[in-house]
Amino acid sequence: MIGGTGVRAGSYDISLRALIARDVRGLLLTGRCISGDFLAHLRYRVAGHAVATGQTAGVAAALAARGRCAPRELPWEEVKAALAKFDAELSWGGGPGPSRISTRC
Repeated sequence: MIGGTGVRAGSYDISLRALIARDVRGLLLTGRCISGDFLAHLRYRVAGHAVATGQTAGVAAALAARGRCAPRELPWEEVKAALAKFDAELSWGGGPGPSRISTRC
């Protein structure tokens, strides 16, 4: 249960899109700055999740700089392959879209 909300929380994925700023080209956000509602924020602001989102944002930033493009223009397959080189735990189920990173620690 999350606080007094009556909501049970299980494992979940965070979309790469949640790390990309909508209005600022080239800006990636992690930790408490990523996009989500109140209940999601209660879960993804903890250290383990910050590590996963921070690693993904760092890899995406490096790939975007190398490719001279904005992070939103990166193919997810390229980010996924780069993360795999660091043994990042990736998840592909539980929601729409292929661009998801695991938040399980």
